[in-house]
Amino acid sequence: MQAVCYFVLIPMVYAALAVFIVGTAVQGARIIFGLKRSLGTAVGPEKRPKTLGAFCEALLPWKVWRDRPFHAGILTVFHVACLLLVLGHVELIGEVGIFQIIQHDVPPGRGWIGILLFAALAFFLLRRFHSPARDISEPEDYYILLLLLLAVLFGNQLHLARAWFDYSTVGVDEYREYLSGIFTFQPMLPEAFEDDYVGHSFLLVLHVFFANLLLMWFPFSNMLHALLAFPLARLARR
Repeated sequence: MQAVCYFVLIPMVYAALAVFIVGTAVQGARIIFGLKRSLGTAVGPEKRPKTLGAFCEALLPWKVWRDRPFHAGILTVFHVACLLLVLGHVELIGEVGIFQIIQHDVPPGRGWIGILLFAALAFFLLRRFHSPARDISEPEDYYILLLLLLAVLFGNQLHLARAWFDYSTVGVDEYREYLSGIFTFQPMLPEAFEDDYVGHSFLLVLHVFFANLLLMWFPFSNMLHALLAFPLARLARR
């Protein structure tokens, strides 16, 4: 068991990051060059949007509010929660003073951000079992949502244990020791992580395991295509 947990928390993390970085670069290049070829001769009266505007339009569905306000609201909550969770994980690597302009705990939200994200993901998954979303869904659409749900579920349980039930066996300092070691290529597991891999440590291993799978799957999923193709297509219009 100890060997498996060590593999998930260190070697598998490096493998997942390598696949994510290389896969995203390769797939991103294919999307960009493919759009250049397909849209190179496209014409239209629409004014070319600015770069920031195109990506904001992709991430924040302003136009959907008119036709499907509830769905647009869920999408906006999802994107904002994702951004806050990314920033929270950055703070778990090391102190970032500028983030503390508004004083908050690390990670922020006392678990509510994770709860909102889980609820949004559950909505996205359940709607894919009903038409019209079911008719255009592919198996990988379900896989990526399940991986996201499981990573968020176990990660938020870690946060809730500390924020709501004062479970402090593994704290911010231990996470920073672990993550800073990963990113400085001096990996090590704090003693608190090796508590027979039960309770908090076991949830951490599950969280990292599903996060690793998500990182490895993401470059080859429709999510990367949707994230890049729409704003880039908007930018490419003349």
